[in-house]
Amino acid sequence: KDEIRARIITHPMLGDPRLPSCRNNWNGMSPDAKLRFMGWLAERDIVFFFDHVLKRRDKHGRRSFWLKYVNSRLLIASRSFLSESAAYEIKNFNSDNEKINFGNLQHSGINRAAFILHFGDIVAVEFSEVGKVYIYLIEEFEKRFKLDLWTSVPIAESTLKCQYLHRDRMIPHYSGWEYKVTNILSRYGVRP
Repeated sequence: KDEIRARIITHPMLGDPRLPSCRNNWNGMSPDAKLRFMGWLAERDIVFFFDHVLKRRDKHGRRSFWLKYVNSRLLIASRSFLSESAAYEIKNFNSDNEKINFGNLQHSGINRAAFILHFGDIVAVEFSEVGKVYIYLIEEFEKRFKLDLWTSVPIAESTLKCQYLHRDRMIPHYSGWEYKVTNILSRYGVRP
């Protein structure tokens, strides 16, 4: 799978279907094949975020939790956003000669990185430092995050960390957080 993904992502006629510059390359492609490939990309993005950016410091099992959802038919996109210091630490990282595409995070000193999973009607945002999972309805997310997920413009941490969300959708990483997040995702039809 890794070799196939690497060949597709670097192929000039295909590329990453999530990127604006490559989206038209995937016109006419089987929707199932495209979704499956996007799941492979999401899996790579999750592994990159938790293994290389967080350096496997994930005491709450967030990596394994999100990996269960990579094959969800509702997963539209996933992307990491890294602060300048976090990006510098992994500047030479390549996965099977694939350059990882990540955005720029302006941070307040608390979180050096963020990770976004877009599941159609809802968007989940995780941060490098253990805190909370923020789950937005798509309308709420688009209102705060007016730019394309694939922008090169730096995004402020505070933009991704809305304190006005309904408290049921700001889930702290305490015991049982997985159950709460699973219930919210299920309400919107997102299941592993």
